[in-house]
Amino acid sequence: MKAMAFKIKNYTTSVPVAQSISEIEQILVTFGATQIMKEYRGDGRVESLVFMFKGTGYKLPANVERVCAVVTKGKNIHSKATWEKQAERIAWRVIKDWIHSQLSIVEIDQAEWQQVLLPYAFNGEKTLYEVLQERKNGIAGLLGEPIKQNVKEGES
Repeated sequence: MKAMAFKIKNYTTSVPVAQSISEIEQILVTFGATQIMKEYRGDGRVESLVFMFKGTGYKLPANVERVCAVVTKGKNIHSKATWEKQAERIAWRVIKDWIHSQLSIVEIDQAEWQQVLLPYAFNGEKTLYEVLQERKNGIAGLLGEPIKQNVKEGES
């Protein structure tokens, strides 16, 4: 395997997508989710999970196409369908690990729900991240002026 393969968590996972999604649902319930819904693609695969926490909706998408593009970059692909299935397993497994880690950070009072889930806040049509991406300047300017560092270009 290339060096990049070792950087990607769950790159070689064989855990079925349905099992990862089931584990994500269990994690969400354990941490207090009150509702969970699956959104499906036209081909019957789960595209995202939508859930409620403390009265706010959140949407966790699995962008299988982007994962597939990353894991196949520079490879001579013989079976695109095989790589797409692997990318789907990787995507959901990484989401499972990520959501468990993020909610654990909340549980140990290192962050609040909004800090870790805010980009995924969902109004029934779009996530906050999607709304910000559609703005003329994206997220630029939301935080005011950037912090200026006293480091000259080329120094570290």
